[in-house]
Amino acid sequence: MTYNATLVMIEVITTGWSFFRILRFVTGIAVLIQSIILQEWLLATAGIFLAGMALFTRGCGANGCATHMTTFKGSENAKEIEYEELDNKK
Repeated sequence: MTYNATLVMIEVITTGWSFFRILRFVTGIAVLIQSIILQEWLLATAGIFLAGMALFTRGCGANGCATHMTTFKGSENAKEIEYEELDNKK
């Protein structure tokens, strides 16, 4: 990683902590610790995933996932489509 990317990553990790982000992180760490004690390695991956999502501010929140929505400009470039009915009876 470059120096600038490292600073951005440090900023992402250290800012924007809310109650639910802390709760997700603590839950992920608790799941990870419990899975290590029980030697359940599949559950450990779930704990790492949950804690990692909270640590790096990834995943969906209560408002849903923030995805890029494209807008349609209407009928500026739209063409009228003509359909032809086919007779399948022989």
